[in-house]
Amino acid sequence: MKKDDDLPLLRFDFRPPPCQVIVFPMEARIGKARHVAEKYLSRKSKEQRDGYWNLIVKNLREELEKRGLQPDQIQKEIVAFRDAVSKEMRKAEAKANQSPRPAEWDDGPRRA
Repeated sequence: MKKDDDLPLLRFDFRPPPCQVIVFPMEARIGKARHVAEKYLSRKSKEQRDGYWNLIVKNLREELEKRGLQPDQIQKEIVAFRDAVSKEMRKAEAKANQSPRPAEWDDGPRRA
């Protein structure tokens, strides 16, 4: 067999190339952050809130571990999600404290 007769197909490496898992960023999961913030704020006591938050963190950690992330990446994603939930909680509280009618709609005092 001559060198020119060698088929390149026979030298092909059939092993899959190494891959990197890219998870959708936790801070971008606005719907989930909004849902968690709403549920968190609806809890009556600090113990209930802490228990709910610990459950959320446990579930997130398990999900990210299953997807193959390293512990430092998991911690980074959980902190980012915590920040997103805090932002949604501030928005919800601001909305709850808002007047039902904006000030520019106010006609002022009624005249007799």
